Amino acid sequence: MKIKQIDLFGNEIEIEIKDHPRKTPTMQEMFGVIPNKQCKTCGHCYARMQSRTWYKCELWDDYFRGCSEASDIRLKNQACKKYCEVQK
Repeated sequence: MKIKQIDLFGNEIEIEIKDHPRKTPTMQEMFGVIPNKQCKTCGHCYARMQSRTWYKCELWDDYFRGCSEASDIRLKNQACKKYCEVQK
């Protein structure tokens, strides 16, 4: 995408902005997806509760440590191929 910007001398110049990919790939990008399954029914999904609730994946913690927003998962996402049924 190209945008116009004014340089230090008042001249209008055109610069190109590149789309930045995610810094860390999702589990679905790394391992593929399983149709008709969601993260919310996976045994690896857990909730981290403080002033609000964030959902995380145990497997994700093995690859990328941290408590940032980047490691949050959406419960409605299609499950990755590391999916396992919840033990009851």
